[in-house]
Amino acid sequence: RSLNNWKLELAGYTFYLDQDLAAQEPEVLTELLEALPPSARLFCGTGSAHWREADVWELAEEFSLSDYAPRTFPDISGHPYEREINTLRTYKLLSGDENGLFHPEASMTRGELAAMLTSALNLPAGKQTFSDVPENAWYANAVSAIAARGFMKGDGTGAFHPEATLTNQELYTVLSAVAAWASMDGYEWAQKDVSAVQWVEFYAYPEWAQGPARNLDKLGLTVDRENPNVPVTRGDAAGLLCTMLENLHILWNK
Repeated sequence: RSLNNWKLELAGYTFYLDQDLAAQEPEVLTELLEALPPSARLFCGTGSAHWREADVWELAEEFSLSDYAPRTFPDISGHPYEREINTLRTYKLLSGDENGLFHPEASMTRGELAAMLTSALNLPAGKQTFSDVPENAWYANAVSAIAARGFMKGDGTGAFHPEATLTNQELYTVLSAVAAWASMDGYEWAQKDVSAVQWVEFYAYPEWAQGPARNLDKLGLTVDRENPNVPVTRGDAAGLLCTMLENLHILWNK
């Protein structure tokens, strides 16, 4: 082949691969192409200035990678957080339903958020303590893992309400707690009181949610300042989670 080198640009770094060597390991090559997040750029060329951006589907066809399947969701095209959702999907931190759909406009439940966070943070299960979370429920281990670290709590009567949907103020409170646990930046903001100026910005929120909303705003997330009680969609929750993980340098993506 005349074009025998690849150049991969990802997270501010550049990597070079020998195309012919890569072709000798089709399974490894398939895994590599599937693992490229939306922000990655792959080029083919002979070096120097002779590079052209590659189409991953064309490369998969050229090298007869019959098992290649991009880790994307078919029902999020055009969504404001399309890149972020597919980034989490590429890294296998997000899953869809049995048909491979994500349903980004559906409301996010407490059980679903627990599962999303547990997967993204690779948290082990904790002790199961909630009366309304059966041990065989698909979200049981996730709920116990999240509750063990105090990111989400029950209602004080022993119930978790896994099927209840979340509002902006509830999601921001959970993500702020995760950020404080996962990074010094998140921890430092969590220790600061809301100033008078910041109170004006987040006055629509109850006092217990003003700090978390402010914290996420300072960490570079897009926070809705005016609608604390708006239900959170699955797409927005995933998008905010991905943005937080990237901004805290937990996800190596940009």
